[in-house]
Amino acid sequence: MFASRINKYVSLMLLSLASYLIVGVVMAQDKVPAGHKLLMEQFDNIKPGDIKASKVTGLLEVSFDGTLLYATEDGRYLIQGDAYDVEKKINVTEEGRAIARAEALTNADPDTMIVFDVADGKPDYTVTVFTDIDCGYCRKLHREIQTYTDLGIRVQYMFFPRSGPNTPSWAKANNVWCADDKAAALTNAKAGIDAPANDCGPTPVEGHYKLGLAAGVTGTPAIMTETGVLIGGYVPAPELRERLDEIAANSS
Repeated sequence: MFASRINKYVSLMLLSLASYLIVGVVMAQDKVPAGHKLLMEQFDNIKPGDIKASKVTGLLEVSFDGTLLYATEDGRYLIQGDAYDVEKKINVTEEGRAIARAEALTNADPDTMIVFDVADGKPDYTVTVFTDIDCGYCRKLHREIQTYTDLGIRVQYMFFPRSGPNTPSWAKANNVWCADDKAAALTNAKAGIDAPANDCGPTPVEGHYKLGLAAGVTGTPAIMTETGVLIGGYVPAPELRERLDEIAANSS
């Protein structure tokens, strides 16, 4: 009898707690602005944390997968383009893009990248380079990879075959990934010695390519800093080191 009363009491407590949690969820949903709700309903990959007030009065900033857009506060209109602060003479949109890119890189799996590290494993800087095996300047950069690492720059490669899926460049990237020694296979491929055809199942090439597109990569090599700053094109190692020092100084 006593046990029965205890079980009944516990059941009532659990029911009360469940009701409280349901009400809490409903109240939390009610606090989401209507414009935010509309955007999330229209785009499955937009989460609550992806929407925030922008530096531009009256507009929301929407960032996801390395992409940055603006939206009206009611969520009805999306705007793609750059906003400039004419007083400070800065591109405020590019600042937001850098934050979105940095977050996308943080969420990327480092095990899917091919890394050329500094000798002591303690780099001053790490850059992500979107690369195309058949790109001439990508090959030039890689021929000088030792100079980059000697200057304290760790290089981690992500694949970006500019020709897109189902092309020879895409297949070469897949074959490099499927090689036992990926770093050696990449070095050989950039010297014109293609990795043997090999189907090892899913590769990260498609994921890298999509991330690059979302981040605004349009050509290769595309060098991205840890803070999301996109440096387009080939940059000699000494100049890149100077630019990285400058970026670090300006952000401190």
